[in-house]
Amino acid sequence: MVSTPSRKSVHVVKSGNYKRLPGEYEVEQILDVKVVDGSEQFLVKWKDHDDSHNTWEPVGNLACPRILHEFFLQRSLTEEIVVDVEVNSDKPYGFERGLAPTCITGVTKVDDELYFLIKWKGRKDPDVVPATQANVRCPQLVIGFYENRCLVGFKFPNGKDRGTIVLSSRGSTDA
Repeated sequence: MVSTPSRKSVHVVKSGNYKRLPGEYEVEQILDVKVVDGSEQFLVKWKDHDDSHNTWEPVGNLACPRILHEFFLQRSLTEEIVVDVEVNSDKPYGFERGLAPTCITGVTKVDDELYFLIKWKGRKDPDVVPATQANVRCPQLVIGFYENRCLVGFKFPNGKDRGTIVLSSRGSTDA
């Protein structure tokens, strides 16, 4: 897949028969992900370059949906987030503390109910919050969380894929 690091102009690749132009790089592997100002950035290993050329890139600079999907799939299989929640606690929890949410870092489904892992301003530890609360209290964060994970790839009706939508999460990846 061909992409361009953020220090160069972005050129989105639409065909597998594309030849790289000078200054364009091909993504070899996604190594890590971090959240900066509420948006995800990916640590990219560029093909035919050593690790000193690895860069942090926003998803908009990457034209490699399969590599991103593989990264999230592998990460969901190997990474487990353990959160200790005392259900019958008298202490305020989640939105009850009056803190401002800064970002959503994960989502899970328990007993057919969605929960978000939310980080809070001024706090190190995140809380698991029902999606029904987050959808009402911080809808823009919820939308941003899903937008950053939605990989859309379309190919034209020349016998190739007509389009897929993949949400990278711990759940099903069926389109």
